[in-house]
Amino acid sequence: MGSPRMWSGEGRANRNFLVSWLTISLSIRRKAYFILGS
Repeated sequence: MGSPRMWSGEGRANRNFLVSWLTISLSIRRKAYFILGS
């Protein structure tokens, strides 16, 4: 699964990026759902 250096550095950054992207996409989807539902 790659070297420990990659895990501590790039792995964590990629994970944070994924989490933030998921959160943003979820919020956008929720807003669109509310706008379309109302």
